[in-house]
Amino acid sequence: MTTDEHGRVTLAELAHVQPRSFVVHEAVVAESEAHALELLRSAPDAVYSRVVISGPADVPPVVGDGDGEATPIAYAPTETAWNVVTGAGGYLVNTDAYYPGWRAYVDDRPAALYRANVAFRAVLVPPGQHTVTFRYEPRSMRVAFAVSALAACLIVGMLMRPRSGRPPA
Repeated sequence: MTTDEHGRVTLAELAHVQPRSFVVHEAVVAESEAHALELLRSAPDAVYSRVVISGPADVPPVVGDGDGEATPIAYAPTETAWNVVTGAGGYLVNTDAYYPGWRAYVDDRPAALYRANVAFRAVLVPPGQHTVTFRYEPRSMRVAFAVSALAACLIVGMLMRPRSGRPPA
């Protein structure tokens, strides 16, 4: 999609299906969303070779050549898993929406999850073969579960408590 000098929008068709996840070997940090958009607009063809991380973030740049492949293992609404093979290490960029509550795991260990290319997710993957998992685990669900468990314990406790010895009137 492009915009001309008169503000008209032009749509274009992609010749090939784009991957859901892919590995890149370069990262740049944008201090703001406007800066991230500027970086993406300045080099639209670089979207499959570098990732723009919305900061502030302490992001290793991982600049270098390398290959990388991401193959889906599982794909569900609240969890996705990918087999990632990369010789030089890099960032797995997942084009599903970034949203608070998503967590990243590399080989079942928690990993930093970055907001990538304004709207997506990225995680740093070391060299080698790894399983990367994204899980939707919002804090609100943990709090709701804890409150529900506490309420259930209180109700059971109240039902188990002996009644007072007053005779009915």
